[in-house]
Amino acid sequence: MKKIFSIAKILFVLIFLVSTVLISFQPYREAQATDDSQTLSVTVQDTITITVDETSALGNLTPGTPVYDDSTVTVATNSVDGWSLKLVRDIAAQTMLDATDTYAFPDATTWDPTANSGDGNASLTPGANLSFRVKQTGTDVALYNSTWWGAGDTESTQAKYAGTVPTASATIATMSAYDATDQIVILRYRADAPATQRALAYDGGVTLTALVTP
Repeated sequence: MKKIFSIAKILFVLIFLVSTVLISFQPYREAQATDDSQTLSVTVQDTITITVDETSALGNLTPGTPVYDDSTVTVATNSVDGWSLKLVRDIAAQTMLDATDTYAFPDATTWDPTANSGDGNASLTPGANLSFRVKQTGTDVALYNSTWWGAGDTESTQAKYAGTVPTASATIATMSAYDATDQIVILRYRADAPATQRALAYDGGVTLTALVTP
C-alpha cells in the first residue's frame, strides 16, 4: 500500500512538473500592429487691408501760390509677390466741384504710368490746377519710384506731379516682395489756380485701392 502511495505521489509530482513546463513554454504572442503615413496640407490665402486719411485739407488758396497737403496710406498684406497701389477720382469729369456742382477746379494732365515707355508723364511744372505725387520722404523705399515721381521732394527741381485719373484706376506705387510689416505711402496733393478761378469752395474725392500681385 505504501508503495502504491509513493508511486502515486511520484506521478503527481511528475504531472505537476510537466504541466508547469508546458505552461512556461507556451509560444509568445506579440501584439500585431501596422502603420501608414498621412500628408497634411493647407493653403494660406492672400489678405490685404488699406487705411487712408479720411480728409486731405488743402486750406485757403491764393491763385499763383500753390498749397500742399500730405496724406498717409497704410497697407498690410501677406502676399509673397507684393502689391500695388492704384488711384482714381470719384467723379470722372473733374476731381473737385463747387457746392452746386456747377464750377470745376482744374485738374493737371492725367497720370499715365505707361507713358514714355513706362517712365510715366508726371511733371516738375504741373501748372495752376490740382495734382498729386508720391513723396519720397515717409514712403517705404521699396514703394517709391523715382522715375515716376522724381529724384526727391524738392519742389520745382525734383518733385514730379500729375493729375488724378478719371476712369480706370492707375498704379501709383508698387512693390514685388513680401514684407511682414505695414507698408506706408505718403501722397502729396498740390493745388494752384489761375487768377480767373471763381472764388468758391471746391471739394471732391479719390479712391485708393491696394491690390495684391497675382
